[in-house]
Amino acid sequence: MIRPGTVLLLGCTAAIAAGLFWVKYRVASLEDAYVARNAELLREQEAIHVLKAEWAYLNNPERLERLAGEYLEIKPLEGRQLVSLASLPLPRAETEPRPKSKPGTPPASWPLVDHVPAPRDTTVAAAQPAPRSSIDAAVDSVLDQGGVVLTGGAR
Repeated sequence: MIRPGTVLLLGCTAAIAAGLFWVKYRVASLEDAYVARNAELLREQEAIHVLKAEWAYLNNPERLERLAGEYLEIKPLEGRQLVSLASLPLPRAETEPRPKSKPGTPPASWPLVDHVPAPRDTTVAAAQPAPRSSIDAAVDSVLDQGGVVLTGGAR
């Protein structure tokens, strides 16, 4: 006759064998997933490398200069295109409230200045010597009325 201890031992052995079988195949499937992820990672790294090479080619300054000369009508800046801050029109004071618009729609259009003065040929901004330091330049550029910052010219 079979003793109860032997049956218990055979049952434990069968359970351990089944557990070992399950763990073995689970580890094998995880290894396959790991290999697949590493292959995907290598493909992505190669794609990133190709994209960086394409980006470097497309942003080559000589190429961009050649394309700009071929397709754009850009001319060097002329001195008469620079004006002083004093020649710009000041915004008019709002005497009427702004009309409310729905969110996402452009605001109602109306002129922000009463009139635009005719351009004067004599108001050309000249190059000035560099300020003493960047802190002095920042202090000189701040207008104390409402926190508006001007970058040169009249206060």
